[in-house]
Amino acid sequence: MKCIIVEDDNLSATLLQSLLESNYSIELSGIFSTVNDAKNHLKKEKIDLIFLDVQLPDESGFELIDRKSTRLN
Repeated sequence: MKCIIVEDDNLSATLLQSLLESNYSIELSGIFSTVNDAKNHLKKEKIDLIFLDVQLPDESGFELIDRKSTRLN
């Protein structure tokens, strides 16, 4: 399972990364601090799971979910 982390708090992102690295069935494809950066990555990579902060500096994390859901339909 391939995943990304979208989190602007470095400590939270690092802790989540550590937890994910101990699970061999999950591949971390990237860590992003903005919705825009995550969106650009999603254009290039197929991702199964997103660990998403809701309050991000550029947009709400819900905006990324709306875009991702629309693209899948």
